[in-house]
Amino acid sequence: MKFVKILFLLAVAIVLSSCSKDEEPFDHPFIYIADAQGGSSAVIDCDGTFVATYYVYMSTKKIAEDVTVDYELVVGDGLQEGVDFRQVSPGSSIVFPSGVYERPIRIEWLNHMIEAGKNNTVKIVLKSNSKNFTIGFPGPDHLNSEYTITKQIPF
Repeated sequence: MKFVKILFLLAVAIVLSSCSKDEEPFDHPFIYIADAQGGSSAVIDCDGTFVATYYVYMSTKKIAEDVTVDYELVVGDGLQEGVDFRQVSPGSSIVFPSGVYERPIRIEWLNHMIEAGKNNTVKIVLKSNSKNFTIGFPGPDHLNSEYTITKQIPF
């Protein structure tokens, strides 16, 4: 019984001593792009017509102002807009209204045969934003600052 009492007091002392740390939480706002599963790339077949949605996410505490994010579609030499794909989302910027942390970019992929050996990719590259938040995940690699879609010939 005495052993249980000592063990209990020791456990309470450990818990109380560990709560005295006062560290500042990680609070670094950033904006990144991913698909619904969190990936940063996708491979699609050239023989289908469908609309795909890619998401731009903003990770920050609540802010009162809108945030505008500029992006660019970088098209490889094997694809053509209007022939292989069509951008459904208008323009080259997205606005995050206050309280919204996810915005879609939609691309309609068109049924068109591609030429093997060419650069059959489209990259959605996040360029800048109105609040100077970090583009991509924090860190030297800035992961998820772009999303790469590769169109391929089906097997």
